[in-house]
Amino acid sequence: LIAPHIQERNGMRQLFPCWDKPQLKATFNISIKHPRYISVLSNMPTRSQKHYDSYSDSLRTYFHVTPPMSIFQIAIVMTEYQSIRINENITLWCEYCSKEQSPKFEFVQRIINNITLHLKSEFDEINIPKMDHIAIPNFPQDGISKWGLIFHT
Repeated sequence: LIAPHIQERNGMRQLFPCWDKPQLKATFNISIKHPRYISVLSNMPTRSQKHYDSYSDSLRTYFHVTPPMSIFQIAIVMTEYQSIRINENITLWCEYCSKEQSPKFEFVQRIINNITLHLKSEFDEINIPKMDHIAIPNFPQDGISKWGLIFHT
């Protein structure tokens, strides 16, 4: 689902050559090649998807270019989790979730809406175009967030 070592401070250097200075910012144009049955998430919304080639069942997902950000805010998630659209900008990803689990879903939806309202009030000058909430059982870093992604245990 997510490579935890990439999320650690030194792990990002394995993905992108960079200096260990969070104050340095750059824009990132991210695209990921992946099997068709895998969903891919990153900091920005998906711009497009294309068949990688005629010989494989792979796709390449292209994301919108990020605003200037620290390398340590970049996140890439590859998952087979199901998604539930909370609203046009917010999606919940979990292993076994459905709207049919209505009491649990309504509770989660209220929590996510409250988190969103809080983030908008705290960071009103920042416009984050989408937010993915990813529920990962036993994930070692509960509550970690990256630009456009929040991870929950």
